[in-house]
Amino acid sequence: MPQNTPCFCGPGGYGFREGRWNQILRLPLADLRDQKSPHSSQTGGMGLRGADGTAVGWTPVAPRLQRRHRRASRQSEIEMQLVGRIRKVIFGAAAVVFTAAFILDGALVNTYVGYPRAPDVATQRTVPYVAKRVLVYISEDERKLLSWLRDIEIASGAVIALNLILSLRWPLK
Repeated sequence: MPQNTPCFCGPGGYGFREGRWNQILRLPLADLRDQKSPHSSQTGGMGLRGADGTAVGWTPVAPRLQRRHRRASRQSEIEMQLVGRIRKVIFGAAAVVFTAAFILDGALVNTYVGYPRAPDVATQRTVPYVAKRVLVYISEDERKLLSWLRDIEIASGAVIALNLILSLRWPLK
């Protein structure tokens, strides 16, 4: 394509090649999205090709198709905003649950330090547990509570990590 010949490529752009206007494309909108720019490295600079193999450039899309494209764009934008809000709520809830479980776990471990250092059958503290490098004995119910808290911390931490990984690709606004 000559240097001084303008070509505004893309849907709704105006194609001007070799000194004459191209014909208006009458392709469905999905086909227009699949087309590549004539300057794209994927087309090798060869330009777009029609069904008969002749060169085709971007031209004005019929106004009806432009309206349909804008309507679809607005709808997908609204859907993405809704997904973003849902992700924010899930991220916030997971952060609150993780923080609460972490604080409660730390508080319980601090209270367990004062528990007996030998098994006490009378209080049913027979399960060994290491709290801050001290071997103490806790009850089975206390062990189950600690296990639940650790599971909650792991699950909510995984949700937080997943949300952070998704934010690398689709940032929250």
